[in-house]
Amino acid sequence: MNTNKQIAYKIWLDELNTTPSEVFFPTFAQYFNLLIKENLAKIESLQKQDEQKQKKLARYRYKAVKELEGLLKRVEIEAKREKIQSLPEIDKYYQAKKGEILTTEALPDTLYHSIRLTIEKYWSKDKFRKIGNLMSVNGNIWYLDYDKVCRAYPSYKQFKDIEDAHNREYKEEPWGAFSYLRFAITFFKSVTPEQAGIFIKPDIINSLRRLVLYLSTSEAKKDKKRPTKFIGIENLFFLSRSPLAIYYEGSTKNKRAWISVKGKTQPYAILHLVAEKYKRRRLKGGNGSQQIRLSEVEVKECLTDYEKCDRQPNWKATILPKRRLKLLEKNIKSIVPFTDDELRVEEYNQTPFLVFRPKPKV
Repeated sequence: MNTNKQIAYKIWLDELNTTPSEVFFPTFAQYFNLLIKENLAKIESLQKQDEQKQKKLARYRYKAVKELEGLLKRVEIEAKREKIQSLPEIDKYYQAKKGEILTTEALPDTLYHSIRLTIEKYWSKDKFRKIGNLMSVNGNIWYLDYDKVCRAYPSYKQFKDIEDAHNREYKEEPWGAFSYLRFAITFFKSVTPEQAGIFIKPDIINSLRRLVLYLSTSEAKKDKKRPTKFIGIENLFFLSRSPLAIYYEGSTKNKRAWISVKGKTQPYAILHLVAEKYKRRRLKGGNGSQQIRLSEVEVKECLTDYEKCDRQPNWKATILPKRRLKLLEKNIKSIVPFTDDELRVEEYNQTPFLVFRPKPKV
């Protein structure tokens, strides 16, 4: 603990807490900027964490909207078939998506509720019966069942879980305090605490206390983590989970080494999928030396799952499956020095597969 810094910051906080209302926000801005200047390294770390959290939330938000819009399409098709002329709840969603109206909800929630309100509005009129598998009844009241929707469209539940975790961390973690204070310094620039609301000043002071505690605490020096093998295929490759890394263990002995990766890249995600498939085969008593094949469907499912891969492939719809797998093969080999015998695209019954072939142990 940096005692001198902690004492100085406590004095600043006490003074800010007694600052007159008319100059509270300008004084808060000066104090916040001083904290940043005195702690650039830690502030940059918090800013990076905040950006990473926001990007992660945005990915899950996009995925949830994309999947739920599949249900929206079903609703619109049914409405057209039922000759329903106006769908005001759906119109509200499209306006929110374009930014024409402001809502307090996240876009996936606006979409979900627009679908729910539309279906429930017309259900009693014997409409939307083709979507009946998502409905439940309580007494005589039919409603769109959230659990059934989440089973059919799991990305929405994933988004809600990530959003809940994000909101908890925002209230508890230093990066959340920094993010809130950075927002407050701009949003409340031209008002007094009374005009902003009775809870704003206490929120700012409490967030500053959390931030100050973090900034005035010395971090223990951490030994650099070394990669540790946790899953893979003998004589081909292994993966490390913390830090993320790939170990090439193939036939080219002079190239055997750990390769660091920044996040769950496409090569890392595919190798993890291959290792899991290999492990399942071994548990079932299969031959461990057999080749591991991945179809284009398996590859796509893996690379479009944000839990498994940080970045989706930018594949155009016109690219043929074999070409897609060839591009992925090239991408993997640019990171890991697999030979053509260890990794290549092959066709079986005119269907292309990404094939990994470990060398038998001599």
